[in-house]
Amino acid sequence: MCVFEKTWIDMNIKQLFAVIIFFVSFTPAFADSGREALSKLVSHHQKMIVLLSDSEELDPLDLHVHTARNFYSLKHQQMEVLIHLAEEQAETTDNRHLLPVTQTFLEFYREAQLHDADRLAFADLGEELLLLEQERNIPSQGLVGLRQVNADIQRFSDYFREEYKRTLSKLGKSRGAREDWQAYLQLLHQRYNSQQLIQQIEEKPELYKEKTRGKNLAKNKKDQLAAKMPKVVWGNGMPEKTVALTFDDGPHRLRTGKILDTLKTYGVKGYFFAVGKNLGKVGETPVISKRNAKVIQRITDEGHILANHSFNHKELTKLDESIQKQELEQTNQLIKTSTGFENILFRPPYGSKNKALEAVISEEGLSSIMWNIDSMDWADPIPESIAERTFEALEKKKKGILLFHDIHKQTVNALPLILEGLAKRGYKVTTLDGTPFTLGESGVPKLPTAKKPKLYDNSWAVVIGVNKYKHWPKLDYAVADAKSIADKLHQNFGFKKENIIEIYDEQANRHNIAEVLGYTLADPKKVKKNDRVFIFYAGHGATRGLPNGKNLGYLIPSDAELEKYPTNSISMSQLNDYSALIPAKHVYFVMDSCYSGLALTRSGKASQQYNYLEHVTSRHARQIITAGGADQEVADGGPNGHSVFTWAFLQALDGKADTDDNGYITASEIGTYVSPVVASYAPQTPAFGNLIGNAGGDFVFELNQQAQQRRQQLQQQAKVQQVAALAAKENNMEANVGRQLDLDKSQASEKVVATTDLDKQMKDTARARAAYKVDAEALKLFRAGKLEDAEKKWAEAVKLNPFNENIVNNYGFVLDKLNRNEEALIWYYRTVELAPRRTPVYLNLGDIMVKLGKPELAIPYYERYLHLYPSYKKAEELEAKIKKLMKH
Repeated sequence: MCVFEKTWIDMNIKQLFAVIIFFVSFTPAFADSGREALSKLVSHHQKMIVLLSDSEELDPLDLHVHTARNFYSLKHQQMEVLIHLAEEQAETTDNRHLLPVTQTFLEFYREAQLHDADRLAFADLGEELLLLEQERNIPSQGLVGLRQVNADIQRFSDYFREEYKRTLSKLGKSRGAREDWQAYLQLLHQRYNSQQLIQQIEEKPELYKEKTRGKNLAKNKKDQLAAKMPKVVWGNGMPEKTVALTFDDGPHRLRTGKILDTLKTYGVKGYFFAVGKNLGKVGETPVISKRNAKVIQRITDEGHILANHSFNHKELTKLDESIQKQELEQTNQLIKTSTGFENILFRPPYGSKNKALEAVISEEGLSSIMWNIDSMDWADPIPESIAERTFEALEKKKKGILLFHDIHKQTVNALPLILEGLAKRGYKVTTLDGTPFTLGESGVPKLPTAKKPKLYDNSWAVVIGVNKYKHWPKLDYAVADAKSIADKLHQNFGFKKENIIEIYDEQANRHNIAEVLGYTLADPKKVKKNDRVFIFYAGHGATRGLPNGKNLGYLIPSDAELEKYPTNSISMSQLNDYSALIPAKHVYFVMDSCYSGLALTRSGKASQQYNYLEHVTSRHARQIITAGGADQEVADGGPNGHSVFTWAFLQALDGKADTDDNGYITASEIGTYVSPVVASYAPQTPAFGNLIGNAGGDFVFELNQQAQQRRQQLQQQAKVQQVAALAAKENNMEANVGRQLDLDKSQASEKVVATTDLDKQMKDTARARAAYKVDAEALKLFRAGKLEDAEKKWAEAVKLNPFNENIVNNYGFVLDKLNRNEEALIWYYRTVELAPRRTPVYLNLGDIMVKLGKPELAIPYYERYLHLYPSYKKAEELEAKIKKLMKH
């Protein structure tokens, strides 16, 4: 008993408080209050979504947006309470035990009845708790659970990626969104009314638009801090093509450091508006936070500006004047302690200020630094969406102060996209008046010069084209197609002329083809292990039925006899043998002919995202694609004098097949792009896959700058043609659906409309507007379960606008639901043609192929879907399905 009493007597007040927290934290009362706090996080998240989805103009001064920001603030404050409590518990809890806050969070996450989209409310909290558990540096169940939860949240973030982008781009109720997201929004709107939510925020702050413009700021940091500043700076007075980067709410011990790393990589500076309590504590003397000391020091040492964002991040317009002054003065004390400079820059929390607060700010000798471009990173978990929104605003403003927050993971991930985009658009990152941070500094973000991986040592190609046959019918397009491929390989993909073996017409006899494939390419002194070999054949193909019921395909050389072709042609079996003899790590056969008996195989892990390029280029690949099956004929008469297959293949090489938009095109991507495009134009379905000997690799083409430009030209040309087509049909509401292929053949269509402001022209045509209206009607019918009526409406919509990817896909989807599978397949094919980067269509194509009894065609579409969407919540289930299909 005496020992117990002595222990309590020797404790100081802080230790006593910690012990009390420790014991209280394990009581059911804490668990109940913790669950209540977590419920509030979800509630504030839901309210924020409602307000943002109802906001017609996502202007930072919009009342809906401001109120949403308030609910976000309440959510963030609730999270801070939980984090603070967890930190206190970490100091007192036995290291062998799970932190009570973590335990309550994991239980709530697992047991609460939450919509998948609700779980995004915990993105920041989940990461903070994981960071705290990692800092304890002990093995615990909490680490495992938190890693699983964070991975789960990331999966849902990826799943709802497009829906978030729509909601935060004034398209929250647009067509094409996932059904479960639409149902989620509908549920929230039944629960909350946006006008009532606005009224919940009692004292609405006065938000003043720009009164004075930033000007005459000095050219270096010391002078800037001493210069006389305007009372309010919004950024509209900056020179054109200049921006200032500002980051609020930090510093954060993890994310601010990553922000600084990115700024250093791109060679630019920024302003960090710090919350005082994150800098340290103010008593008799200011004390800098030990946890954040290093990152605070980095801000100053690396040439950035540390500025004032209040001490507690409360809405200052609701506080007494004395507290307002305290909020400003305490933070300024900490800034001076950490930097040695007197700070004169202040940003009011939430941008909330009124005349009374402005008077206090002025009395303290501070200037209010506002913003005219809000990235809305606080509300948007999607980095790409944050970047897109920022550049959309810049397109209008041409200059200004950019608002970010250095406490969010999504901001860390979005910043490289933004800085890279600024560099490409020629923007300078400067001080608030548009001058460099230091003399002689351009301020234009530098693009990181990361060394590209060396994919291959040498590239070899055999290009064969046969128009003139001795015994078989002559062809018109084969030689021209082959020569176009040879030119493309040399001009766009770095194949040396001397490494491209071209064999045409009479020279393309069996002996010459066999010698090149079986001898020249098999020479290990010529073709090395780290090389690639590309083989293109355009000519006749044939298929022979075997006694065992299987088929065997043949390439027909120029001297093959009509009846005895099996004896003097090249069979698929021989092609496999030649492939095995070639020492190169990657071999890709492209056959503009139709036959079957390919003996295709599949590699199991083509879908993995992590280090994907390194994975597929380090392993052996033996791959093939043919123009069609045994009972199909190659369709000539495509655009630009090509067969339809070669035209589609060239389009793929121009960049359209780059479905993951990484600047590289793989044989797998080519197959999943070319096959549906060809099938949508001609009665042939290209077959593609891996040959015997493939070990999980993938043949890769790297897009050069010329190819990138060509891709942009194709996109622009497609828009021109779409506008032209709709304009031509303007007065004919009953016109049949036109095909883009027909437009490609028509040079006149390119001159119908100028190439400026195409998106607006497309939206403004009467047919397009009518199509959107009919599409909305169809969507309502679909949700009501009236599939037949919805199908009729969508049939009308695609006639009005056959170039809208959402409408085309929706029509395919309703046909799919009605089990009109062959029809659905065509519209899925056309969706790929219009939008090859539309991820869900590959899952739909896989499913429809299974329904049609073509499992071998379903596999590559499933694999492509998993590669583009690795965080799919049913990924394991789909992988198991792929393995099962492979066995059949």
